[in-house]
Amino acid sequence: MALELQYYGIPIFYFFVALSLILPRIPVVGKFFSTINTGIHEFGHAVMTLILDGKVVRIELNKDTSGITESSNIKSKFAAFLVAISGYLTASTAAFIAAYLVNSNLSRALLIALSIIFFVMLIFWIRNIYGILWGLPFCFFNGYLIYTESSITIYFSLFYATTMLIESLFSTIEQLFIVIKNPNQLCDATNLKKITGIPSFIWALLFIVFAVSCCYFSLF
Repeated sequence: MALELQYYGIPIFYFFVALSLILPRIPVVGKFFSTINTGIHEFGHAVMTLILDGKVVRIELNKDTSGITESSNIKSKFAAFLVAISGYLTASTAAFIAAYLVNSNLSRALLIALSIIFFVMLIFWIRNIYGILWGLPFCFFNGYLIYTESSITIYFSLFYATTMLIESLFSTIEQLFIVIKNPNQLCDATNLKKITGIPSFIWALLFIVFAVSCCYFSLF
């Protein structure tokens, strides 16, 4: 299984964890990899909106790894709650599924799934320049990996999975710092506070707990 591959007696998974920790922190270039998590996060908001008979107006993926999903026709407070809570939960769950697929020798399935998700987003929702310039090369490169289906396919799938796990966790931690520093700054946690009355830092902590759980069960 991919997570059990070794290099000089060291599980190759640890090399990819280190790579996934370092690369996204590199200015400019690193943001390209973090955008995978952002896209999945916004996709979660979009899918929940559609499930609740709402309308997804547009999605923005920005070069600072932030994202926006603009929705309309959200008919109730409970529906707004489900849409607001779905982003981080989707990103963490997707990271867990990604790790499962790679560890089950289904690396190609992960690449196909990611390509379909972002291709659908490009067709229907992503309209800002950075989002398009990021999404098209990502889909085309994945298409190449799917077509070749070689060892590089396994390595990139493992890199995607570890990056998704780490970024899904880091993004929740980052949100906690944001709401502590500025409780009124617009984010999912503050939206949930407006809807439920529960403090935003509580929602941020719950997102962290869920992300940590997904990371843990991905590895053990």
